[in-house]
Amino acid sequence: MSAPAPIIVHQEITAGDDYKAAEGRALTWQSPQWPNLAGASISLVWGFDQANILGASPVTWTTIQPSTPASTLATVELSHEQTKEAAEGCFDYVLRAVLADGDTFTLATGQLTISVEPGLALLDPII
Repeated sequence: MSAPAPIIVHQEITAGDDYKAAEGRALTWQSPQWPNLAGASISLVWGFDQANILGASPVTWTTIQPSTPASTLATVELSHEQTKEAAEGCFDYVLRAVLADGDTFTLATGQLTISVEPGLALLDPII
């Protein structure tokens, strides 16, 4: 039997915000077809393959999955420090897990939309 294909999910965040599970704001993905994610290291990689004129090269945010039995829920918590300098835009992402046994598993792909508060744009518009 082959491994299930990654799910496709769109996620949205605001630069400078915290995304904590305790507040119900962590980014989450779930599929009953995934292997047990208890104790896995979950990495969200977003951006472009190479630096471009906006300077947005790939960024990786990694978190350790809570050890719960038969977990099929992937959670990524983000802090203000991680999101504060995120560039505004819509970026491709890949969500990967390194399972407790060391196997790597692609969980999800999609787009991550990052909004910046008006007046807080990190880059001046190109005229």
